[in-house]
Parts: sequence; C-alpha cells; structure tokens
Amino acid sequence: MSASRIDRAALLTIAAVVFGLHALALRWTAALWGAHFYAFLPPAAGWTAAGLVIAAAVPLLRRVPAAAPADARPPAEPVIGNVAPARERTGVPRAALGGLAIAAAVALFWTFRIRHILLGDGIPLTARLPAGERFHDLEPLTALIQHALYQFAHARAGGGLPDYQVAWNAVAAGSALAGGLFVPVAWALAGELAGGARDPAGAAAPPRAARALVFVLLLAQGYVQLFFGYVENYTWYTLATGIYLLLAVRWLRGRGSLLPAGAALLLALALHLSAGVLIPSFAALALAGLARGARRGATLRDLLGLALLFLGVSAAFAWLAPGYALTSTFLDVAARALGRGDAAAAGYLLSRAHVRDFFNEQVLIGPLALPLFAVALAGARPRDGAATWFAASAGLAYLGASWVAGDSNLGYARNWDLLAPGALVMLCAALLLARERRDAGHADVGALVLAATLSLAHTVPWIAVNADEPRALRRFAVLPLGLGRTETTLGLWQAIRGHPAEAERWWIRSLDLNPANVRAHGFLGELYLKDGRVALACEAFGTAVRLRPDKVEYRLDLASALTLAGRPGDARVEIERLLRAHPAEPSLWGLDGVLLALVGDLPDARVALERAIERADGAAVYARARSALDQPDGPARLREDWFEMLARAKSAVP
Repeated sequence: MSASRIDRAALLTIAAVVFGLHALALRWTAALWGAHFYAFLPPAAGWTAAGLVIAAAVPLLRRVPAAAPADARPPAEPVIGNVAPARERTGVPRAALGGLAIAAAVALFWTFRIRHILLGDGIPLTARLPAGERFHDLEPLTALIQHALYQFAHARAGGGLPDYQVAWNAVAAGSALAGGLFVPVAWALAGELAGGARDPAGAAAPPRAARALVFVLLLAQGYVQLFFGYVENYTWYTLATGIYLLLAVRWLRGRGSLLPAGAALLLALALHLSAGVLIPSFAALALAGLARGARRGATLRDLLGLALLFLGVSAAFAWLAPGYALTSTFLDVAARALGRGDAAAAGYLLSRAHVRDFFNEQVLIGPLALPLFAVALAGARPRDGAATWFAASAGLAYLGASWVAGDSNLGYARNWDLLAPGALVMLCAALLLARERRDAGHADVGALVLAATLSLAHTVPWIAVNADEPRALRRFAVLPLGLGRTETTLGLWQAIRGHPAEAERWWIRSLDLNPANVRAHGFLGELYLKDGRVALACEAFGTAVRLRPDKVEYRLDLASALTLAGRPGDARVEIERLLRAHPAEPSLWGLDGVLLALVGDLPDARVALERAIERADGAAVYARARSALDQPDGPARLREDWFEMLARAKSAVP
C-alpha cells in the first residue's frame, strides 16, 4: 500500500472522528465545547456541512495512482541556507493584488467580527487601556501596540462612545489588521508547503489548485478566529509566528539567511513571551547550519547578529519600563510553566477534566492541526534531515506546552487564545513533514479538498456564533468553566451592557454554585454601592477581603463602603493595615486623614494629610483636603476628595 493511500485512510478516519464529535456535541453540548457550534445554529447549517464533507470524502475512496518511480525523482541532496532563490515575476500588478487581498481580508474580518468580549482577557483589557496601561510584562510589544491603537481611536472618538467601547473597537480593528497582514504570509507558506521536498529552489511552483487548497487549510483552522476582531493579546503574536515559520521553511529550502528567521522569532517573543516555545525549533535550524561546513561561518554570523539584536530589544524595553528585564522575566515565566504551580493546579493537570479540556481545545483551535501532526510525525523519517527535525521540534514543543497549560482564573475554555497559535505551528509542521515524505511533486489535491472542507465546516460556524451576540451568550453559558466563573462573567457582561438587575441575578447564581467566588462578591459589592445598598456592599466587600486578604482593591472598596455607611472608624482599620504595608504611599495617608477628620480627630487628620502632601509630588487633592479642615463644613466637604484619593490608591498600590 502506498504512502498516499495510508495518508488518505488516515485523513478519512480523522474526518469521521471530527465530524462525529460535532454531531455528538448536539447532545453533549457542555462536555464537547470545542465542537458544539451547530447546537446554536439552525439544523440546516449542520446538514449542509455534513453534505459538503461527505461529498469531499467520496473521491478519496477511489484508487490512488501509483507513485512515481524512485529513479524519476530529483536528487535527494537537501539544500540549506543562503542559496540564491530563483526570481519570481514581480511588479506593481502583483503588489497591487497583494494590497487588495489584504484590504479584502481586513473587511471580511471586521464585517464578521466577534460581537462580545467574553473570551480571554477581553473585559479586563477594555478596562486597563482607558486606565492608561501601555506596558505588560508578558506581552510588552503587544501592550505598546494596543496602547497606540487606543490613543489613536480615542482621539477620534469625539466623546460619543464610552471608553471601554473605544478600547474594544481599537483592539478589534488591530486584530483585523493583523489578520489582513497574515493573509499574504499564509499564501507564501502555502507555496512552500504544497510542493515536494526535493524540488530545488528554482523549480516551478506547485499547481495553483494545491497551493490554493493549502492556503485555505491554513486560514480555515480555528485559530483564525483571533483575526475576527478578537479583543486580546495574541493576534500580532500569531502573525509574527507565521512570518517566522515562512522564513524558516524558506531557509531550509536554501533561500535567504538565518538572521531574518531569528529576528521574526524575537519579534514574536517581544509580542508575547509564550513564543519561547519556538526556541527549540530555531535551535534545530542553527544546528543544521552549523553542521554544514560550507554554511558554518554564515550561521555563526547570523547568530551573532541575532544576539546583538536581542540585546538591543532588551535595552529598549528596559528603557520603556525601568526595572524590566526581558531575560529574567522570560526565565521566570518558563520556570512557572514547567512546574512551579500550586497543588490545585497540579491536581488539575492529572484529572479527567484536564484531558477533556485539552482535547476540546485542540479541536477548537484546529480541528486538523494536532491529528495531522500526529499522523505526519508517526511517518517521519529522521534521516530526512533538517526539515524533519525542525518540524518535529516545533510541533512537539507546542504540543507539550498545550498539555502542561493548566486552568486559570478565567477557566480553561476562556483561555483558548493563549494556545491558539500552536495550531498554526502544528499544522505547518504536519504539512512540512508530509512534504518531506512526498519527496517530489505536489500535495494530494483530493486529500486537501477534504481537509479544507472539514476545517471550514468547523471554523465557519464558530465565527457565525461569535458574530451574533445572543448565540454567543447562549454558547458561553454552557462552557464548563467551573467554580461559578461562567456565571460571574455573564453577570459582568450584563453590567457592562447596562442591565444591573440581570447582572445581580448571574452573580448570585455564581455564589450559589461557589460561595468562595471572590470576583462575584466584589462585583456585587460594586453594584450595591452604586444602588445605595451600602449595608449589603459592606457585607459583600467584607467577604471578599476575608477570601483574599492580599487583594488591595477589595480592602479599599470595603473601606469606602464602611465610610459611606457612616462607619469611618471601621474603615480606618482597613486603611491602617494598608499603610503598614505601604507607608510611603501618599494616597493612603490622604485616605487616613479624611477618616480621622470624619471621626473628629482633626489634629491627627492634619498630620496625615501633611504627610500625604510631602509624598504626593504636587497632587492638589491633598492640599485641598488639608485646607478644608480649617473651614466649618470641612469634614463634610472631604467626602468629595475621598473618591479621587481612592482612585489614586487603586492605581498606585500593588
């Protein structure tokens, strides 16, 4: 039996399993959350998809033509590094066509963008950007890009939208733009992966049908949802990952030097530190270059240039965020990812729930990335050399990272985006391994038709569900996040959309499921304060502080609620605890001064406010409060300054 026949049989099996999961998910919607999209769409959508997949599968049941004889194949000698490529036709028409493709893709991504921010860190991000966030330890360059996008959008919003909506639109537009730029990268990758391993660099391009189908396959996996207006930190990182894979594969074909591929990896790392998972694959490239005497000098020069570039990027980040060290931050993240977790996290990794979540995640971001990689890896021949080792190391590293990724404060299903770029890596690794087995000639068009159709049948309904808010909310409501996290997030969404009564119901439901859900207690406390139910706010924030005594925000909110409840003495107990831990923070001294004035201790209030003025570096609120103490209605007027000091404390105290 030929390798092509084996590959077709494997693909038919994968197709049956994947579409079978989608069918089963109509009944077990919560358990199969990576494949349950048809449960939220009209039945006709599922039947149409089934018909298309079956129609694409039928031709693969026919006999496969015999492979070309071995002596008809090009020489087996691989080419690695710095061989000049054959020039393709270039010019304005091709550049214009590329520009039109990017514009059309951006329009498509924006038109069918996600109509919610429930997944990932979408909700926190739309709060942090208006608060001034411009740097993040884990994604330094991404944070800078998003800050710039927000500033650009805010300057043109004209005050017609709330700040969170401006941030939402800005990040969503950036995601669509990154997706548009990814399209030509995917097309170039398709050209590299649709041919044969032994085709020389100057050989004719693979047939358009094969290249187009590989292109569709690359754009039809679940990770492409990131580009549909997704509000999080992984879209630009996915684009950089695609660029790295393209440059690496071209270098393996003998085109260009190793430095651009290394620079693309460094770009991905600057965008998000999880790109460190790609380092083993780059090591495989470097070892391949060093192993070939003719290319050893060029490889060493490229590695030296990359080291200097890394030092420059590290220095730039240290200048932008004094005290930030890229290397030590990365090593700390890597150490925590490799096992410095708590007992609960370790228990989750060994649980049946983790196995369920892991395979749902891979279906969600695939569905074909992991199974095709597994099949291709099983048939890999180590003697094929550098390309095989590169593909294997890239795919296995991401597979391992996906497995050890544990639960989070968001819940595993909400945190899908962190692992999403891994599907791009595993799919490209699978296609590269298949290319190495193919030796010469293009990919099996019939198999690609089935793979692309199956992928579209998975990803298009997910896009359709997310592009419709009611359907997306129904889908989110069945996600098995556990610990009341689904209900907490839905409550927050309702609060953002201006439905406080519905938000309260969701948060109370969350606490019914998990009385220790501290976020639900905190959100209820904020809601009660806004509604004037101060006693309930004190109770909610008091519970939050007992559950998370280390959380400064909850303690400040409790102090605020106690103050509004007419209990400034009790509020001062909370502020004093914070002052013992942060004696140099002026906002805490200011709050303490206000509370002392409210309990009638004006001399000590003056002392506290004077300390705030000394440490405040020119903030007028403390001087204004100090002056108010000398006026007859001073203590009453201090309530106006309380909230400004509280906001300063929340932003300043870690």
